[in-house]
Amino acid sequence: MSALPTNRRSIGFFPSRDDGAMPVTGDGWFLARDIPLGIMSLGYSRRESSFRIDLQPPDEQRTEWLTNFLHVGQFDRHSLEDAVVDFVETTANYFGYFGEVYFEIAADADGQPARLAALARGRVVLTPTKYLQVIPKPDRQYHDGRRYIAIPRADIWHLRLPDDLGSPHSHRRLLHRLTSSSPLAASMAMLQSPNAKTTTGYDFVAHRDASERVQERAMRRWGSFFSRQSPVGASTEYFYIARRLAFHAAQARVREHVIAELNALLTRLATGHAVVVTGIPTAREIDDTLRRMHAGEFGFKEALDRTSI
Repeated sequence: MSALPTNRRSIGFFPSRDDGAMPVTGDGWFLARDIPLGIMSLGYSRRESSFRIDLQPPDEQRTEWLTNFLHVGQFDRHSLEDAVVDFVETTANYFGYFGEVYFEIAADADGQPARLAALARGRVVLTPTKYLQVIPKPDRQYHDGRRYIAIPRADIWHLRLPDDLGSPHSHRRLLHRLTSSSPLAASMAMLQSPNAKTTTGYDFVAHRDASERVQERAMRRWGSFFSRQSPVGASTEYFYIARRLAFHAAQARVREHVIAELNALLTRLATGHAVVVTGIPTAREIDDTLRRMHAGEFGFKEALDRTSI
């Protein structure tokens, strides 16, 4: 694999922002973490299924270019399938925490698109002709005191959650709402209160159930994340399975959205090619399975088998 182009304009790391601290905690963190988990077929399941990723029309040279171009994760990938899987998972991870991600289309020495480079976490401002990557004040000392980096609009690819899963702003608000309403966080805060020893009549179970109901309403677009391994409060197993399938459908919407946006980018770059993913449940198929389970046509096991990847 070729080295990352040295002529990228954007900044990929801000020490003041990338200190290892998670932007959210509690159940907000669980949702952000779970969105990319299993969003594409796992390695062992890919070997035993009809899952495929192809470039259409086939072109060996363009396949090699795209495999390099999509290198946004920690490790190089040596096949288009692995590169696309890694790209979707990495993008879904950005979506999970921030609801969006900005990539610079970094060029090679000849000025041709060569590699995607993610912008560091921080503010990005769109103007009529360019994007401005704002440099946090503590980090300006490392960039000759500059307040921002200007990048032509044609060299930036802005990816965000599909509209039916919310805007980046509403998604970040959801994460903080899940964090603040986390049953465990609320209970710990109560226990650490100066009045904890003198408070009587406080029902922790009722408080937990109420917090979980708040979270259920907040998660109406997503269903239930994987980290919740049992029904909430007095919820039935049916309700739990239905929300799990709804989460699978939401993941499928993210997956299909990222692939569609990637193909739109390939069209924008005039490559004449598109990425085609087959052998994995689509959002429409999962929605149909959920509808048929509601109608009593499927049991829980069959519904889960039909939507697993």
